[in-house]
Amino acid sequence: MTGVDEEPPQSSSPRMSHHPSSSSRTSPLPSSSPRTSHHRRRIHGSAPPRHRSSSPNPRPRKRRKEAAADPPAKVAGFTDGKAPSTSRTNLKHFEESARKLIQAAMHEYEGRIWTLDAYPSTEVQAVWVQEIWDGLNAEVQERTALTERIARMIKSYASHARSSLKDSIRPLIGPTYRFNAGETQKDMDKNVVLRGKLLKHSAFHYKDPGTLSIYAGHKIILASLRAAFFKKKGSRGVLYSKYFSPISLVTLALVFTVVEFCIDEYTTGRFMQAIFDEVAHKERYESHLLALTEWSELMPPVTTALRQQLHDRCRTLAGAAPVKAPQHLTDENRARALAELQAMQVDLGLEEERQEKEQEQEQEEEDGVRGDDTPVTPELELNDGNDA
Repeated sequence: MTGVDEEPPQSSSPRMSHHPSSSSRTSPLPSSSPRTSHHRRRIHGSAPPRHRSSSPNPRPRKRRKEAAADPPAKVAGFTDGKAPSTSRTNLKHFEESARKLIQAAMHEYEGRIWTLDAYPSTEVQAVWVQEIWDGLNAEVQERTALTERIARMIKSYASHARSSLKDSIRPLIGPTYRFNAGETQKDMDKNVVLRGKLLKHSAFHYKDPGTLSIYAGHKIILASLRAAFFKKKGSRGVLYSKYFSPISLVTLALVFTVVEFCIDEYTTGRFMQAIFDEVAHKERYESHLLALTEWSELMPPVTTALRQQLHDRCRTLAGAAPVKAPQHLTDENRARALAELQAMQVDLGLEEERQEKEQEQEQEEEDGVRGDDTPVTPELELNDGNDA
């Protein structure tokens, strides 16, 4: 097949004379000549209904342009030209371009630990790493492959996220809650009593720990957020405002957990620096998150607004410009826009109907030019001769 429609075969019989013979006049069927058939259609003014062949030649269609496949991602290069022999891989082992990409992925992964889930499951960790890596690759000209080595490096940054928060908050505890730095027995006894009052019913995060009034209103919360995430314009809370605006319940629960841990370092009355146990403090974190969730659900619009104000305050103190709130349609503008869309819907429907009619007309014209090998329904002929 050439893909071009073939002309129907011409009759091998001689052409009919101007005065047909009696045998032709009495024949019940008209000539199958295309010329005669077309002549009858012009006389009657419209073509009789035709039945298409059961296997017509298909109409050629335009091929869609296939999207060009992305070039394969390159493998991150090492500074020495080969992978390190040690079991632990550091950023310094990679070439500069790969090092910057991995570091950016670590920082964003850390941001998710602080705001979305402090202790994500293995499945969630894998999803996060892939999402972050794909997002960063979309911003560069040449993609880099995500290897198992790189994925492990990013995931391992979760522990760093939690411990770094402890290092930021610890210096605030003594001055904020007025723990005594003295070494006398009297000083230590006061510290033991203060520690007990602050930890009982988690009083440390209330604005007034003595009366347990204003939940999550203590100044240690704002101070901790600033020290950990909003020190300056280039801090993580400013750079990753998509995660920190508003301050999430996860972030508050993590801050509560670390503050509680630091207060507990005064157990003996004398400050004793302790190791942040990941497993033990996961239980504390989950307990605080549950309580915060219950508090938030008491009146979601109000608690969300309070958390947004907390973020905005931190951002302003960091010297960063405020995040512009998304603009919403007024009731009047919404009604006007709806009417416009409804009118467009009608216009689109009429346009589709017009296009369908044009396509049908084009199809009929092409069929008429190409011809059809299906017999036409018989009808009476008009003869020019004298039929006696």
